Amino acid sequence: MTKVVFDTNVLVSYLINENGTPARAVSLFYDDETDRIFYDTAKQSGSFLVTGNLKHYPQEIFILTPAEFLAKL
Repeated sequence: MTKVVFDTNVLVSYLINENGTPARAVSLFYDDETDRIFYDTAKQSGSFLVTGNLKHYPQEIFILTPAEFLAKL
């Protein structure tokens, strides 16, 4: 498995133009495990993963809703 972390600018470009080069690059890793990239990045870096879609992730202490994250700050 190839591991990739996309810069925020690439992800934003993907959202702006779904037919552009950044979108094609992101789509190579965008399959049935679309949220796996975010999970792996947060877990490996020791970061919080802030999401509104808790059902897409396993129950982990580092995965928070936006409200839970703000409460921790």
